[in-house]
Amino acid sequence: MIFKPPPPNRLLRRREVERVVGLKKSQIYALMADGAFPRPVRIGKRAVAWPEQELNEWRNTLPRAGSFAPGGNT
Repeated sequence: MIFKPPPPNRLLRRREVERVVGLKKSQIYALMADGAFPRPVRIGKRAVAWPEQELNEWRNTLPRAGSFAPGGNT
């Protein structure tokens, strides 16, 4: 059996985050202000990026398409 290490945790810049999660800059920052979106890490004086793993974990917490909330109008 060959051991494969897990892929490194890539850092995604804002434009790539927008593409991956399907949100625009203002939506991302509004969710961050509400504590509902992962915060970026600083990678330079004026540069930030989001760890890909944190974005994946955030996406896994979202309701799936076709699922209905209890007590909602269906």
